[in-house]
Amino acid sequence: MSDVTCSVDDCEKPVKGRGWCAAHYERWRQHGDPSIVIVRTRGVCSIDGCDGITEARGWCHVHYQRWKKTGDPIKVRTRLPGTCTIDGCESAAYGHGWCQLHWGRWKRTGDPLKVTRHRHGDLARFWAYVDKLGPIGRYRPELGPCWLWTSTLTDDGYSKVSWNGRQRSAHRLSYELRHGAIPKGLEIDHLCMVRHCVNPAHLEAVTKAENNRRARLAASGHVIGHKDGIRWPASSPLTVKTLTLTP
Repeated sequence: MSDVTCSVDDCEKPVKGRGWCAAHYERWRQHGDPSIVIVRTRGVCSIDGCDGITEARGWCHVHYQRWKKTGDPIKVRTRLPGTCTIDGCESAAYGHGWCQLHWGRWKRTGDPLKVTRHRHGDLARFWAYVDKLGPIGRYRPELGPCWLWTSTLTDDGYSKVSWNGRQRSAHRLSYELRHGAIPKGLEIDHLCMVRHCVNPAHLEAVTKAENNRRARLAASGHVIGHKDGIRWPASSPLTVKTLTLTP
């Protein structure tokens, strides 16, 4: 590493080019000034009478979630008894009238709607996209709730994430974070049949032949359940993938 430091005042990072460190060099390359600092701000929700900060599509978090749930950013869904009081959330109430997710946000930030943004670190950003309060699947309910991936999905419903500068399957990464490297020649099977679940307890390393065998059985219309040999229909409100069979 070079002993020469950046020529910008008070910067002691090593030089990358033109006498500047990587950060100041990129500022110069993009904006023509190595000392410029770009402050990015977000606008106000486009819904009349709402002063919330925009999250997506020109709407604040509340109106964006309403649109995702109902197709209409203004429509308010009727809240079921015992559910979270946050608009668009139907999870079970946990505390202060909110579900565990919104209660946790309120406890950390004082605002049940505030989402903490993780700007540094792949690991922190990975877990920021995981909802550990997902449903308990119809298949293998003894494994607990699914941990649903809330960020980018592939066209066939699998989760993906940027990790160390390259795209990875989030469920494979979750398996590796818990269990270590995936053994050579094996692939990851979703025991819960939910393709965007990243709960490592729901993931199993199996051979390609075994994974394909389970997929064929699931596609046949009926499969054998994990417990007591019970036969369940393969249809499910969740994404159908594969099942674990009784040995």
